[in-house]
Amino acid sequence: MITIVHVGDIQMGRSRRAAKIRSLAAVADEIEDMTAGGGAPVDVLVLAGDVYDEGHMGVTAAPEDRNAIVAFLCRVLPHVQHVVVPYGNHDLWHPSTGEGDLDELAVLAPGRIHVCARPDTFVLDLDEADEPTRIAVAVMPYPRRGALAAVMGGEGDLMAAGRAAMAQILTGFQTWFAEAPPDVGKLYVGHHAVAGAVTDNGQPLIGKEIEVASEDLTELGADYYALGHIHAPQPLPGEMSLRHDHPGLEDLSPLGWLGGYAGSITTCNYGEKPNKGFAVVEMEPEKRELSMRWVPLPAPALVTIEGRYDGERLVFDDAILAAFREGEEVGVKLRYTVAVADVAKARAARAAVEQDLPENVVECVWEPRPIAPGSGPSTVAPR
Repeated sequence: MITIVHVGDIQMGRSRRAAKIRSLAAVADEIEDMTAGGGAPVDVLVLAGDVYDEGHMGVTAAPEDRNAIVAFLCRVLPHVQHVVVPYGNHDLWHPSTGEGDLDELAVLAPGRIHVCARPDTFVLDLDEADEPTRIAVAVMPYPRRGALAAVMGGEGDLMAAGRAAMAQILTGFQTWFAEAPPDVGKLYVGHHAVAGAVTDNGQPLIGKEIEVASEDLTELGADYYALGHIHAPQPLPGEMSLRHDHPGLEDLSPLGWLGGYAGSITTCNYGEKPNKGFAVVEMEPEKRELSMRWVPLPAPALVTIEGRYDGERLVFDDAILAAFREGEEVGVKLRYTVAVADVAKARAARAAVEQDLPENVVECVWEPRPIAPGSGPSTVAPR
C-alpha cells in the first residue's frame, strides 16, 4: 500500500498569509494524526507547485514566507518519506541559471525532498512495513514557453514550439511508465493547464498558455495524477463523466478516480469558492486499486459587493452586509461607482463604512470605478 498526500497551490505571500499558514497547519495536523500511534509514514507528500506567490512578478519570496514553508516541512518530515515539488508559474525561477526559490527546500532533507525545475523522472524506494515498495514518478513543472521552445531549437512560434516540446516530453513519460514493473506504483505530478479544466466561475482557460489534453495525460498510464495550477478542485476533465456513474464519488472527493487538481489551500482571489482541501490517496500498484479521501480546509469566503457614491456617502447593499454580521471569516471587496470629480470625497467617506463592518470581516479591499462626465450616469444602484 502506497500513501500519497496531494496538496495543491499554497502561494505563500503577503496576501492572506495568516490564512495560508493556518491551512498548512491543518495539513500537518492530518499527517501527524495519520501516523500517530506507530502508524506507517506517508510515502509521498506532493506540493503541486506555486509554493510561493510573487515569483511570476520577478520577486523573490520574502523571509517570512520562506520561514513559513520551512516550518511546515520541518514539522511533517518526521512523518513523510518523500516530498515532491514541481516549480509553478508563481515560483521564482531563473532560466539563465536554472536556479530558483524552491531549491533551498531540498537542502532540508537531501534525497527526500525532490524539487523539479525541469521535466524529470525518478524512482522512489519506499520503506514499507511488509516489504520494500517502489513508485515511479514523472514530474512536469510549469511549462514556460521559452524554455520549452528551446527544446525544439528555439525557432518559429513560441506557443507552437512549446506545445510540440510538451508532446515530446509526455511521450517520454509514457515510455517511462510502460517500462516500469507491474508492482511499481506510477505517479504523475504536474503544474499546468489541462484542456477543459475550469476556474471557480466556470470559465475554461483557453488559449492563454500551453495546455495538455486530458486524454494525452491518461494515456501516460499513471495510477494517480497530482495536479496544481488551477485553484478550483476538480477531476481530470475526461473523468467528469465517471462521476455520473458513481454518485458516491461526489461525497468522497471533488477529484476523479485518477486524480486531478487539488485546488489551492485557501481562497487566494476574489471569485474563488471556499471549497478548499487536499487529497489523501492509497494505492495498491499490483491490483491497480486506488482509494481517495478528501480533507476539507478552512477558508474565508471572498465576496465582492457593489455600491455607489451618492455625493455625500458610500452606499452599499445593507442586506448583503448584514449577512456577514455572523458566521465564519470573510473578506470583502467593496466596489463602487463614483463621478470623477468626487473621487477624493468618496475616498474620505470610506472610514465610516469600515467602522460599521462586522468583526468577522477580516479583509476589506476598495475598488473605485470613476465615471467621467458624459460617459453615463454618475451613480448606479448597487446590484
